[in-house]
This record gives sequence, C-alpha cells and structure tokens, in this order.
Amino acid sequence: MEVTATNPDAIAKSPAALSLALEVLKSSRRDLDATRAALASLCTVSVSADRLQSMIDAQAHKAVIRALQDHPSDGLVQEIGTAVLSNMALHSHTGPALMEAGVGALLIDGLRDASNLQLSGCRVTALANLANCADNDVRHTLYSLGVVPACMALTQSPDLSLRGHAILCLANMVIAAALRPLLVRDGVHAALCDALRDGLAKGGEDDETKAAQQLAVENALAGLAKLSFSRHKADIEQLPDLFPLMLEAMCSYPGAKQVQTCGSAIALALPALRRKHVALIVSMHARLVPAFAACLARGDLTAVQCLSGFLGVALDTPIRFPGFDSPMLPLACACRLGHTQIVGYLSQQPEAMLSRAECEALCAELAAGNSDQQACIPMIQAALLANSQADAYSVHFAKALGFLLFLAVGLLLGTLLRMRDASMAGGRLHASSSAAASAVSSAAAETFASHMGWTKPSGGESGGSGDTM
Repeated sequence: MEVTATNPDAIAKSPAALSLALEVLKSSRRDLDATRAALASLCTVSVSADRLQSMIDAQAHKAVIRALQDHPSDGLVQEIGTAVLSNMALHSHTGPALMEAGVGALLIDGLRDASNLQLSGCRVTALANLANCADNDVRHTLYSLGVVPACMALTQSPDLSLRGHAILCLANMVIAAALRPLLVRDGVHAALCDALRDGLAKGGEDDETKAAQQLAVENALAGLAKLSFSRHKADIEQLPDLFPLMLEAMCSYPGAKQVQTCGSAIALALPALRRKHVALIVSMHARLVPAFAACLARGDLTAVQCLSGFLGVALDTPIRFPGFDSPMLPLACACRLGHTQIVGYLSQQPEAMLSRAECEALCAELAAGNSDQQACIPMIQAALLANSQADAYSVHFAKALGFLLFLAVGLLLGTLLRMRDASMAGGRLHASSSAAASAVSSAAAETFASHMGWTKPSGGESGGSGDTM
C-alpha cells in the first residue's frame, strides 16, 4: 500500500505512522487535505492506549494544536484534531503535558461558540477526560480557566449527548477535594440535581435517546455521590427532591450498575434524608425490589447492602431474579451465582438465613458446582451453626430470666411481710412472718433450681432450721 499524505489508513498502519503523520503536519501546514489526512491517521493511532504516551513524547499534541490554529474555520480539521486531543487525554498521566501546551484553554475558549453541536461535543468530552486525570493540579487549572461556568451552561443544552458530557466533566471536577467548597459555592451540586431531574423527566423515544438520558443520570449521580461524602454534606441535604430523584433513578434503571452504585452511595452518606423519606421508601418498595434483584444478580455488594439494610428490601421473602425461572430467597440466589462477598454479607443477616433442611439441600447442590459456588458452602454452614447456637442461648436465657423474675417477686414479698411485721407488736407474730417469708424465698429458689436442672448435693440436706420456730 502506497503511503501518501491523503491516505490515512496507510499512514496508520505504517510502522512509522506517528512520525510520518507528524512530518506531514509539519511540512504541509497550509495543505488542507494533507492536514486532514494526517490528523485522521493520528486519530487512528490515538485509539490505542499503549501509544498515547509515545504521542506525548513525540509532541503530537503540539502539532495538533498548530493544525487547529492554522485552520480555525475548517470544521473537519477542528473535529478530528479535537478528537485526537480527547483520546490523548484519556491516559491518566498525560494531563499535565496537555495543559502545559494550552489544550485546556483552547478547548474552553472553543466552547464559547456552541453553534456546532458535534464540535462542542468533542471539546467538552476532551475536557471531561482531562478532568478525570490523576493530577489534581490539572483540575485546579481547568477551574481557573473557567471550565465550570462553561459546562454548567451546556447542561441546559437540548442536545442530550452534549449535556451528558458536560455533566460528566462537572462530576469529574468534584474529584478534587480542595475544589469542592468552590464547586458548591458555584452551584454545581444544584446543577447536577437539575440535570438528574431533567434526565428522569424526559421520556426516550428510541434506544439512542434512552442511552443518552441514562448517561446524563449516571453522571449526575456520580458527581452528587462524591459531594455527599464531603464535608459539604449539609449543602447536599438541602437540595430539593434529591432523595426522591435518586430513588426514581434506581427504580427506572434497575440494570445500570453506575446508577445503583452511586444511588446507594448517596443513601449511605445521607441517612438524615433517608429518615425524612421513610414513607416514600415504603411506597416505592415494589419498584425497588427489581433493582435489588438486578444488583444481586450482577454481584453489586454496595447496592445490595444499601437496598436491604437502608431501603428496606426484605431478605426473607422469595424474589424473582434475572436468569432464574422461579422466585427464591436472596441468599440462595447469591450462592447459586457464586457471589461470595454477597453470601458473606447475607449469611450474617439472621432474617436472610434458610432453614436447616434448605441449607442442607443447597449445600448438596453447590458441592457439584464451580469453585465460587463451593466456596459458599462453609459460609452457609457456619451461619447455620451460629444461628442454632444463638437460638439455644436465647431459650436458656429466657428461662433463666423468667425464674429470676419469679425469685425476685418472692424476695420482694418476703421483704414486704417483714416490714409489716416490724410495725406490729409481739415477737411471735414477727417470728411467724419471718418464717413465712423464708419459706416463700426457699420455695422460689427450689423451683428455679429444679427448672434449670440443678440437683441438691447427695451428702445430706442443707440446713433444717425451719423447725426452730
């Protein structure tokens, strides 16, 4: 295949694709077709994650910036070049080099003109990738350049994809803990809540629209979840309808792991809101059950803990789980799917345990399964043994407590009789009442000892002083 400036496939497949594309950009800066072809080949190279650092080392990002500046009015050059920068920003450690070259400022300045939705989408996606890098300094620099107001304006865009990536960029900015006070002050938490409300309110007519709406909901929940675990929890709790919106999202997208995990994180972080909306949680119980079933089926421990422990999904009621024809208890399903972490959690919840017969049948079934299923057997057996011992201890404790109360009543009665006798004249009456009190206490003690299975020593009777009166 001949390698030419207008043949991006050949350039991309060439062993020297990167250097060849950069040479074309350098030598043919004013040649629009050559620039387009070279950028297209760089875009192909940038899709490979293991080539991103080599592109940084070769200063490819600077060559792309020059091409964007040389052809500011060519939409194709702008889109392809921005896509290259966006792909390069996906590497967790390329952010500082890109920011030093002025990529952040270039992208944010470009967002001032949102007439080209496709190009704006490329730019805000690149910014979202930059905001997700490993270096907090990148996020601080983006903040100082004005990325927050630019993205907040785009959260009102009618284009769902553009809106979703703007929300993602804001959510990624929350990663920087030091920025959170500024983000809350700027109203990012309220903007994310509004985006969540809008994403749930609009009904999707096709799969593409539904996917874009789900992306917006996921990104908004992710940002709110990060803020919920910060010291600005009080600000998040003041958001109107946050908890109802979170519950609605979890019910509307039961199969979306990001929705369930982030929603669960918010619920765990904001127990005050959960207590405030107890009636709402109860009313939505029937819709939360499918979400719980989906979370357990895919092994999402955080969501299972939240939906059962905080949102009240019962663990002792059979549920229909994805992939199974018949309803079953959550613990049985987790064992059959080999989700050992969830089995470990559920086996510690007394209400989730199976009966002894059910445990024995399930263990026999799991013994013929895979290694994950077999690993669940000792956890079930240990939980069953612990529950049996706890039941036995409870019975003994109840018996002991009952007879201790009986003994206490006898002692109290004896005390009352002695107090009455003390107020009466005559030593014989006093002696008689004391004997009666002793007899009551002795009878109570013997009854308690007999019930608990204690016996008197075989060596003789203890005492016999009752006859002295």
